[in-house]
Amino acid sequence: MCWSPPHEEARVWLLGEMRAAGLETWVDPAGNIFGAIGIRALRPDTPVVLTGSHIDTVPEGGILDGALGVLAGLECLQAIHETRARHARPLVVAAWSDEEGRYGSLFGSRAFCGMLEGARLDEMAAVDGVRLVDAMARAGFDAQRAPEARVPPGSVAAYVELHIEQGPRLEEAGIPIGVVEAIVGVRRSRVTFLGQADHAGTTPMERRRDAFLAAADYALRVREHVVTRGSKASVTNFGVVHVHPGASNIVPGRAELVHEMRDPDVSVLERLAGECGTLAREVAGARQVGVEIHPMSATTPASCSPRVQAVTEKVCATLGLATRRLYSAAGHDAQNLARVTDSGMIFIPSLGGRSHRVDEMSDWQAIERGANALLHTLLALADATA
Repeated sequence: MCWSPPHEEARVWLLGEMRAAGLETWVDPAGNIFGAIGIRALRPDTPVVLTGSHIDTVPEGGILDGALGVLAGLECLQAIHETRARHARPLVVAAWSDEEGRYGSLFGSRAFCGMLEGARLDEMAAVDGVRLVDAMARAGFDAQRAPEARVPPGSVAAYVELHIEQGPRLEEAGIPIGVVEAIVGVRRSRVTFLGQADHAGTTPMERRRDAFLAAADYALRVREHVVTRGSKASVTNFGVVHVHPGASNIVPGRAELVHEMRDPDVSVLERLAGECGTLAREVAGARQVGVEIHPMSATTPASCSPRVQAVTEKVCATLGLATRRLYSAAGHDAQNLARVTDSGMIFIPSLGGRSHRVDEMSDWQAIERGANALLHTLLALADATA
């Protein structure tokens, strides 16, 4: 996970690989890592073509989510540097910090795109209570300086990110390359039901104010609501549950859920968030418990650049690779980059649609095809006339 000792070891290793490939390197105040050809800093007078992804992971995650885009981007820049392939614009590969949102969704790219202004950095914390400011300090960074990572306007001519799909659509269709049209937004909230702790043996069932039962009732009702009242793309999840005091012989007095929803349409997300809040209060009233809802993070859905999509499709046609346009059901740094430049994504199939698990994988031929599509897309975008 980002800022952890293994992550910082990986940072040092990655910077060493970038330098060995002949790239100029730097790390910004938000912890983002950069390797570049033809430039030592990002400036408006020399706009760059940027690629990358992230090297942090989820608990028990796989080897490709994020790391594929960083290492393929590094491989592409190394190949361009060694072969002296023509490129009118400078090229840069980035590894964005805390993409997985342990402390704040897409943290590094948010900082880079100027989206941390006014953020309450002192209040950002992981679900286990570890604060961002403390985690960054242990890694040698000052969280209060993270907004200084904001890129000067006009410094990025285009951004393209290679990633595994993390779902089954490309594999099931037999399509080697996905060209992403849009990226979902994500809403996360902490929903806490406040009941009354009592003896689990002596308290009559009808007198119990069980916070866990309220939380379970809410989770089931929300799932049904999102499935029936959301769009066809809407999804919801409860991946974190805490029950207090957490003893088998005590009726739970407090139950805390982390509730997540995703959709590519911001209006759908906003509507569902309001409706789920109403559901929480209805459940609390029916079960005679209290409820508190605290928003944790929110990312905005984004449309990918038509120009980047067209360039990728043209490149793939030249390479003999079939493509399909699709939306990304996962959040990515590319959606923040869409705020400051033409941004796009290239997907390759995930074996069995598996991701966020240890057996996440794509076959090596798919990885090679994706890296070639990225290489030639970068070269096309780096042509000043593209």
